[in-house]
Amino acid sequence: MDPFLNGFKADPDGVLYQNTIWSFAGFAVLFWSSTPVDATRAWSHGMNGINFSVSSYPALKADAFPVRCVRD
Repeated sequence: MDPFLNGFKADPDGVLYQNTIWSFAGFAVLFWSSTPVDATRAWSHGMNGINFSVSSYPALKADAFPVRCVRD
């Protein structure tokens, strides 16, 4: 995937919803943020390699997304 967010590159490995459904492999990926939405959801950030976009989504905490660790 081409860099499109300040040089950050992400592999479009797709996502696993509620540990059962694999989706978006080959063109998108979602990463968790540390910001909760409510008791069952947290914010995630998606990167799309088809139209090179970055979006935010409230996702269920049961979903299996990767994390990106950043040191202050």
